[in-house]
Amino acid sequence: MPTLKVMYLFAGHQRHSDIGSFLKKAAESGNFKLELMEFDIERSPEHDLTDENLWERIFSLLKEGDWVLIVSPPCNTFSRARFQLQFPGPKPLRTQTWPRGFPWLKNRDKLKVEEANLFVDRCLTACECTAESGGIFLLEHPEDLGTVRGERPGSIWQWPELLELIPKLGAISFALHQCQFGASTPKPTRFLTNMDVEDPRCFCALPKFDKFGFYKGPLPRHCGHEHTAKLIGRTGAKWNTAPSASYPPLLCQFLAGLILHAKASCGRGSKDELLLGPSKRRKFLPAAERLPAAERQVGQVEQSMAGASTVGQVAPSMADASTVVVDSSDEGGSQVQDSGKDVESAFGQAVHEEMEEFDMSACGNTGAPISVEWDRAQRFH
Repeated sequence: MPTLKVMYLFAGHQRHSDIGSFLKKAAESGNFKLELMEFDIERSPEHDLTDENLWERIFSLLKEGDWVLIVSPPCNTFSRARFQLQFPGPKPLRTQTWPRGFPWLKNRDKLKVEEANLFVDRCLTACECTAESGGIFLLEHPEDLGTVRGERPGSIWQWPELLELIPKLGAISFALHQCQFGASTPKPTRFLTNMDVEDPRCFCALPKFDKFGFYKGPLPRHCGHEHTAKLIGRTGAKWNTAPSASYPPLLCQFLAGLILHAKASCGRGSKDELLLGPSKRRKFLPAAERLPAAERQVGQVEQSMAGASTVGQVAPSMADASTVVVDSSDEGGSQVQDSGKDVESAFGQAVHEEMEEFDMSACGNTGAPISVEWDRAQRFH
C-alpha cells in the first residue's frame, strides 16, 4: 500500500474541515496510507518554529524525499489593513521599497518583522528542499494588490528569493478569490506550487500592475458576488480580519484534491493506478524534469524581479508534531465534517473583467489581526 506523506507548517488550530481532515477522509478509502505532520504554535508549545533545531529536523525529513509540503507563513506584518488610514490601527512595517521592513523599526516592531522574515525564508528553503528531493510543495500568502492610499505595501510576491524559485523549481504561481470557495469576502490569495493546476477559479499568472502600481490582474476586479462583510477596521473589540484567518472548508477540500490528484499513485489519477504494478504507476516528476511547465511564467518573473527593490536587505522532538497516520486498518476512522460535495463537483466559474483599483475594504488581503494602534499622523515612524 502506498504512503502519502504530508507536512503542513503554520497549519493553524485544528478544525473539523481543514486540509488534514479531508486528506484523512480520503485515506479511509483504504487505497493508501496517510502520514500527516502538522505544526503550529496554536496546537502545541512544542511547535515553536523560531527554533533552529526544529527546522533542522524538518529539513532532514524533507530531504528523505516524496513529501507533500504545505506552508502558509504568518502575513500580519504584510497586512494591507495597516495602510487604511481612515481606520486607526497597526502602522505599516514594510513597503515595496523596503520589502523586508523599514530600517528604522525598533523594539517590538523590529522583532515582529525579523521573525516574519525568518518564517518566510525558512518556508522558501523548505519548498526548495522538498522539490529537489522529488516532492510537492504548496506555499500560500495574500495576493499583492498593488497601490493603496498612495503607498505600495510590501509583499512576499515582490521578493527575488521567491520569484527565483519559479524557473529554478519548474513552479507556477496562481491566484484566486476565496469567496469562490465559500468565504464571506473575496480575500484574494496567491499560491506557489510545483503541481499542475487547471481550474477556472485559479488564475495562473504573476501579479500585473500599471505604471502607478495599481493592480491589473490576473484576478478580475469583481469576484462575481455581492459582499457586505468588510475586513477593514473593527467590530467592537475584535478586528474584522480575525474570521478570515482560516481557509473556508471548500478551499481546504479543493487543496486536498489538488494534492491527491498530483499524487496519482494514491488513487486519484485518471484510473485506479493502484491496480497496476509499482513500475507502471505514475510518479511525480522531479522539478528539473518539469521545468518546461513553468516556462510561461519565466518572462513574468524577469519583469517582476526587474521592478523589485533590493534595498535594505530547548529542542523539541519531531515526534512532538501533530502527527497522524491513517490507513484502512484504523478502527472507526477520523471524523470529518463533509460539505456534501466532492472535490470535482465544487468547481465553479470565474468572472473576467478589465482591472481597476480594488475595493480594499472588501478584499480582505489583510493578514492576521494585530491590536497595536497608531497615530495616523505618524505614518511610518
